Amino acid sequence: MKKIIVVCLLVALVGLIGCASLQRARLPIMYDNAVVSVITDNVLLFPQTQDKEFIKILASRLNDVTKAEIENRGSLKVISACGPRTLKVVQEITGITVTANEVTNVETKSFVRSSATSTKSDMIYINTTTSVIDCENGKTLGAYSYQGYGQSPIETLQGIAADNVDHVYEHQRGK
Repeated sequence: MKKIIVVCLLVALVGLIGCASLQRARLPIMYDNAVVSVITDNVLLFPQTQDKEFIKILASRLNDVTKAEIENRGSLKVISACGPRTLKVVQEITGITVTANEVTNVETKSFVRSSATSTKSDMIYINTTTSVIDCENGKTLGAYSYQGYGQSPIETLQGIAADNVDHVYEHQRGK
């Protein structure tokens, strides 16, 4: 008898979880479009670089990758200006840190004396804050911080864009 009750409770719990997911999917689509922008006004950059175009290039690439990810992922269309049924996606690059190669020589003394070289590759860390805003009323629907990192700036930007687009689509149907 106890086993039957436990099984019935588990079935009911799974049903409730499944119903909640279905209910979310049944919510009406609130937004059809997205406007994407990238802000780089207050980027903390370490180490400093003489290349004035570095941040502009990263911002441009993040903008392009995010737009492509939005259109590839679902039904939102990227447009150039706010309008009805439009989400405004503001990505702010807040910090960039680049670590340099480190080479370490290791010497071992056990049965056989040997040495080795260990190399740590460059890493880039890009911190962002993304705000998802309703264009019509200016209400911020959510703000999300994220740190992307990796050895390739392009892969790092793709990771940031993917995370940001997850949040954009969370708001397409409202909450």
